[in-house]
Amino acid sequence: MRMILCIAFCLGAFLGFGQDTLSFLKVGDFGSEEGVEIVSFNDSTYYILANTADEFNNSDYQLIPYNPDIGVSSAVNYGTLNSDRALDLTCRDPKIFVVGMTNGNTASYEGFVHGIEGDSLSFQYYWGTGVANTWWQASQIEVIDTIIYVLFEDVNQKEVPQLHKLSLSGQPIEAIELEGLVGANFSELHFDEHTQTLRACGKRLNQAANQDAFFYAFDLQLEEQWSYVFEEDGDEVFTDFARLNDTSVIIVGYTNSLFEEDDDILVIRLNELSLSPDSILVQGYDSGNVVNRDDRAYGVFIDNDTIFITGETQTYGQGGVDGYITLLNPDLIPIPRGSTFGTPGDDYSFTLHKDGNALFGVGTTYERTKGLSDVLLWRRDAFDNTTLFTSVEDFFLVSTGLVLNTEELVGDASNEEGLFANIEQGGFRLKSSIWDRTNEVQVYNSIGQRVTDLNSFKEEVYGLPSGVYFLLYKGDFSEVSTTKFFIP
Repeated sequence: MRMILCIAFCLGAFLGFGQDTLSFLKVGDFGSEEGVEIVSFNDSTYYILANTADEFNNSDYQLIPYNPDIGVSSAVNYGTLNSDRALDLTCRDPKIFVVGMTNGNTASYEGFVHGIEGDSLSFQYYWGTGVANTWWQASQIEVIDTIIYVLFEDVNQKEVPQLHKLSLSGQPIEAIELEGLVGANFSELHFDEHTQTLRACGKRLNQAANQDAFFYAFDLQLEEQWSYVFEEDGDEVFTDFARLNDTSVIIVGYTNSLFEEDDDILVIRLNELSLSPDSILVQGYDSGNVVNRDDRAYGVFIDNDTIFITGETQTYGQGGVDGYITLLNPDLIPIPRGSTFGTPGDDYSFTLHKDGNALFGVGTTYERTKGLSDVLLWRRDAFDNTTLFTSVEDFFLVSTGLVLNTEELVGDASNEEGLFANIEQGGFRLKSSIWDRTNEVQVYNSIGQRVTDLNSFKEEVYGLPSGVYFLLYKGDFSEVSTTKFFIP
């Protein structure tokens, strides 16, 4: 079924090369639409993958053609008479391949793989256990030469996930159980040309019922080559990754190990030779901000040694939830070209790509016009001058403040709240007066590891590496407070 999309607005006219603009398209009809992904189809066309639901909560997915020079075209809906939800897509002109989950064929949910050519389904492949009330989904897909690789997982994180190989016509070739990834949910699957391996990242449930972030590499025979797991006391999730150079990969996601309940942006530069981080950046808590809530990274793209990251922020934006773009150099040092953006409603940015001189991405906005939510397509042109934004309307609130910024990384809080007697190279000493309002102070490093505990008998610590640290202490009425500071 073909549906004509309602283009609600577009902000920031494109003013030509060198003019830095941030523009938005809000795409949807009278139902609810959520943006999922955008991928390149050929030299001039991208496809946006979106999920849609009507007023009766019947859900399908849709493909929306997008030409950066023209805009979006009409969409085509796909799905069964019951509930269908798409999770990923890839293209191999003239075919498009979509994966997701459906309960349209059995009493349980199962994963699907659809091959699409023109506007028609060329094949349909389904897999699940068939057990009632089970939730299987096909979460990620990649095409290499003439083979389709698909990851199937248990939504409830109880079963062993599977990796299936299909032909381009949807015929099954091979399926293996990923026994080392019991309870895994996947966020991305990419083919790495440099090492000729399949890479996957996501989260898996550990024995303590917390989430650990993982990054795995498989050869094309589906044999595991190596793995890296980031595990702390709380929940960690890897959402995307991109190659930086011959030996390093940038992985993004979020963690709540640093500040208990709130999620914080997580960026790791992983050395593939040692399978250990060269650098880790955790950001999302702002001691000067009254509002400190969830902040997450969802997508990463690297171009000419510039790392572009997008996601959601509830701490640094102007609305409840806002999207953001931030830029880093290879050492994870911020480049002052980032921004947050959003409406008075909630706005999310999930993925990003670069086309020529423009960066664009897809998300979801809950600033209602006709339906409950709409696809958000944003585009930012030129990052190479000091004119950050040109906007013709005020409907989208744009902030020139960074989500990740240098001040947050190296801010000196030595006089804040009268806590420190001194901060010097390698350590610090607290003022004795602090014990009038607390019994214990916990010291954490920038990746959420608990370094030491201090009390009235132990007011100082030395021998610490240079970097950002956090004090967690209970104030009056047992209110938990946190102070961030920098040790030179």
